[in-house]
Amino acid sequence: MAGHIPPVPLSTNIVDPKAKNPGALTPAWFNWFRSIWEIHNNAGHGNNLPFIGGVGSSASFFSGTLLNMSSGGTGTVQYRLVGRTVILYVTANIYGTFTGGGMALQGFPSSLSPANSQSGLCYPVANNGGIGLVGTWSIVANQINFTLLSGSPLTTTSFVAGGNTGLSAGWEIHYVLD
Repeated sequence: MAGHIPPVPLSTNIVDPKAKNPGALTPAWFNWFRSIWEIHNNAGHGNNLPFIGGVGSSASFFSGTLLNMSSGGTGTVQYRLVGRTVILYVTANIYGTFTGGGMALQGFPSSLSPANSQSGLCYPVANNGGIGLVGTWSIVANQINFTLLSGSPLTTTSFVAGGNTGLSAGWEIHYVLD
């Protein structure tokens, strides 16, 4: 079906350990990414896939506010609802001066709040001027809470108080409403 995003493969392995080329995707993940590319390409967006937020129904938006910011931290968050899948994304930085505590995004419509808690990885986020970082997100009580990933092995850590902290242009998450 045109515009239908297939379900993400349930395999926990994105890289195929049996492949001859190191780093090759498993067949399930390869087919999923190929399907997303085909949807994007068939929608007239060409061969580039900067973010998946460019497919499906037309975009809607809301004004999102990052908590625990002394200045800034408010911006436009765009979203698409494709079936029961929500795609949230930003096309411009939403940065502020972070005062500490937990960073969270508020302001999204209650119609986008999932029936069950959802969580995952997100990219790119900024932390006190450091950009292009990976974070985690979880939706709890109509707000999205964030932490950073760092270290080896990766562990979650808090954002550091300071300027230019928040969601960078290209940030995107996907979740289901069920």
